[in-house]
Amino acid sequence: MLEITNETTTKQKIEFLRWKIGLNISEIATLLMVKKNTVYRYINGESNPRMNNYLTKICCILERWSVFNCAAMGKWLHVKLTNDKSLFDLLIDAQNQNCYRSYESIVNALGEIEGNIVREKEAKTQRQYKLKELGFRCEPPSIEKIKKGIDRVMRKISSREVI
Repeated sequence: MLEITNETTTKQKIEFLRWKIGLNISEIATLLMVKKNTVYRYINGESNPRMNNYLTKICCILERWSVFNCAAMGKWLHVKLTNDKSLFDLLIDAQNQNCYRSYESIVNALGEIEGNIVREKEAKTQRQYKLKELGFRCEPPSIEKIKKGIDRVMRKISSREVI
């Protein structure tokens, strides 16, 4: 896993934001207050961001997410939190204000998102348990069962039976 430091290249930081956090190039451009082409120049090493310290700070804070979660942030990046702002909104605020309180709000938002994910997983588990109690299967069908079902449908079609 990549550890973000001052020596981490701009390309590595942008790749971290894209693949581990789930930001797209347009969102990264918005955070850095540049155009998408400029982000591509950063990636290709043709230019360096004037906001490199901000980029490093944001990556260091968001690195906490990638340590505890193997998947990209996905939908949670734009979900409104208790302060009626999304994590993406808070990242933009931090870029505009560049103060400790802004960064602290990002860390708090990550904690809230992690809590939401845990609650979502618990709710899913409870739903699966209730369905199991009622006699429903909660596991997805196996590949073999899917193939058998497709074969059965194809046989009916080929023999012109009504499905």
